[in-house]
Amino acid sequence: MNLRTLRRVFGYTATVSNALPKSIPNQDRRDQARYTIPEAAAYISVPERTMRSWFRGDSRIFAPTYENGPAIFLSFFDVTEAYVIETLRTHWDFKPRKLRKIVNFLRKSTGHNRPLLRRLGVIKEFQALVLPSRQKGQIVHTDIAGDENYVFEDFVKTLAVRIKRDSKGKPVLLYPGDSTVEDNLPVSMDPDVMSGELVVTGTRIPASRIMANYLAGKSADKIADSYGLDRDLIRKVIQHFEREEP
Repeated sequence: MNLRTLRRVFGYTATVSNALPKSIPNQDRRDQARYTIPEAAAYISVPERTMRSWFRGDSRIFAPTYENGPAIFLSFFDVTEAYVIETLRTHWDFKPRKLRKIVNFLRKSTGHNRPLLRRLGVIKEFQALVLPSRQKGQIVHTDIAGDENYVFEDFVKTLAVRIKRDSKGKPVLLYPGDSTVEDNLPVSMDPDVMSGELVVTGTRIPASRIMANYLAGKSADKIADSYGLDRDLIRKVIQHFEREEP
């Protein structure tokens, strides 16, 4: 995520629209539209153009929670689904056409409009996309959809760490970030904490506030001292936004 994008997202060269759509009474907070595409892209470290292609246009993968002409706002559920396919895209090298094919297959076969919000490890239709075979004494899962190999168990394990769920299996907490590092959870999104804004894990401090200080020229150490937080944690928050495109 380049600095120009971060400054725009966090209010340095432009303000993010505050014309959020009105919430529906008794609506699940996780399903309320509140994030702009640039904001959501920054939160889960996805290039803005990629995030936009997933939710806009004729070839999009997802329909956003709110769309009114050029105005698009995403919900926590939208962002969580985007994080799932971002994990497939970056660490399992799934191309846009393949991602769209898998999501459409799961929608049709499961009857759920948002299949990626469910626990994929128990969705037999998702497991049907991979064919287990034994090679050199080890189980290898071959992707039937594209004749490529990928490790299904690792993918499910990754999501179990990064996405926490309620008793019904729906996401309630997201730890966006590099899915290859299990114990690196510096930031989190919880619809019941700061209205779902990305915060420093374990606090109510918006991660955008940390980045605003950093972009204004403060060092990570000074920021950490100002908030009484561990210096290494602050460095990880900054690194989350500066992560290079894999």
